[in-house]
Amino acid sequence: MIWERTLRPRVVNLRQRKLNKTIGEWETETGNTWPPSRGEMVGEGAEEEDNDAFLDLRESSRWRGRERAALADALNANIFDEDAYKEAHLVGLVSDCRPPDALRVCREAFQVVSKSYHKVFSSLGSIPTTWFCFELDTLYLRHDNFSAYYADGSLVSVSYDLGDSAFNMLDMDNLLKVKNIALLLTGDNDDVDIPLEKFIAALASTIRGLENLYLVVKHYEKEGQDATCLSITDPMDFAETIRTYKLFNPTVWWEQVAEEVPLDSTDAEVNLEDLERILAEDVSRGGTPWNIPKIETKVVLDREYTGELARARRAAKLKVDELVKEHKADEMERGAKREIKTETNNWK
Repeated sequence: MIWERTLRPRVVNLRQRKLNKTIGEWETETGNTWPPSRGEMVGEGAEEEDNDAFLDLRESSRWRGRERAALADALNANIFDEDAYKEAHLVGLVSDCRPPDALRVCREAFQVVSKSYHKVFSSLGSIPTTWFCFELDTLYLRHDNFSAYYADGSLVSVSYDLGDSAFNMLDMDNLLKVKNIALLLTGDNDDVDIPLEKFIAALASTIRGLENLYLVVKHYEKEGQDATCLSITDPMDFAETIRTYKLFNPTVWWEQVAEEVPLDSTDAEVNLEDLERILAEDVSRGGTPWNIPKIETKVVLDREYTGELARARRAAKLKVDELVKEHKADEMERGAKREIKTETNNWK
């Protein structure tokens, strides 16, 4: 029970990382041609899935040729050179979020905590290395983390690299168990062919266990910082919020109150009627019903920003506490003077 009580929700980012092994080396070792067919990756007996958003690798030679040509183009190589893609490195999926500390305390702690946390999210040539708890953690997906080779600067790059590209995630079953997802919006989603509502519908219809979807309108991170410790909070203008806390003066009643300054998040507004319409259309075509997740607009803070915000909050609270303390001291002093005066009058 003690080890379980140490567990806290985490924001677990996921990003692509180029592996040391090249595609050419992999082809030599396995005797297969990259990208492998679906049967070569998951076994010939695997059942087909009705999956509109994240597609399994297909047997189509046309698709495989397209992937090789796209990769050669990303390498600035001649797309008509059949071997151009072989110089590219395989891509793995990793997270900067550190595992729960309890996993490393002792054998007993590991045995308890590992019941809730599992290593997940593998790809071709890469074993799963991300510790994740489906009940507590939030999977954080940002488009610029899925740009090892293909990138269009939108949410499409996330869905494409997770499920439809030749570098897709292999253990899709684990992705479908995720209950909380945070998506970093690019700010130029209107320029993307797929509307935000349609993307959310595709995500929810695929990950039917999805309960909470956080649309991240701003990611505050210091230069050189990694994603080892992230937090999610309501949309705020960080600079104005810190300024408000620093200028907060509780002794002057007309001063601005100490609170977060909201951030304009109109670009992240979702039309729930459109989502309901897409759901109804899917069901009318014979599709499996899916649930519309709870959608909230958020911002993400890295460790440095989180610490600065916490210090600003404590400083503002300290000002209030000191003022209350002074007020109580004044009241006690006035009360003591009244008692002395009353006793003096009574004596007289």
